[in-house]
Amino acid sequence: TIDGMQGTGVYDDYLMDLPGAVDPGPGEVFVAQWRMRVDDVTPPPYDADPRVGFLSEQHRFASFVYSEGSVRELAAHQSIPIAPSIFHTYEYRSPDMLTYEFYVDGLLAFGGSTTFGVFGPRVAWGDGWTPSESRSTWDYVRFGVVPEPTGLGFALAFGIMAAPRRSRRVTC
Repeated sequence: TIDGMQGTGVYDDYLMDLPGAVDPGPGEVFVAQWRMRVDDVTPPPYDADPRVGFLSEQHRFASFVYSEGSVRELAAHQSIPIAPSIFHTYEYRSPDMLTYEFYVDGLLAFGGSTTFGVFGPRVAWGDGWTPSESRSTWDYVRFGVVPEPTGLGFALAFGIMAAPRRSRRVTC
């Protein structure tokens, strides 16, 4: 639980500076996944806290902020409603840190382009810096650059799994 309900000047978040570890190379994709529940956000109309944000080596960023009933991408002003007071799973995928797809509970919610940012490569999550106060419960946050799945890779993996098993009996 991250509790930032002590006042608008107080916030608790996690920030990891990650030089060389955020931007994917050819054939790779940056993936971040998290599961969290927004417990309380005050005061309206600034109910945009907690947050999750990604900044690249290219000084590009995407930042997702929450209210009890919605999630929105801060710079692009895209938002979707979410059921309040329950855990949701989120996934951010970017092949180049210039464009991204954002999933909520396994469904594509929206996608777009990142925007220019000042800071270098980092990942941050928790109670944001807005004039809001929030309390949220986090199950996990995981992220990294991974090989991008390809059709050939899936076909090979499926072929290996679908191949009949052979066994041979040896008698001693």
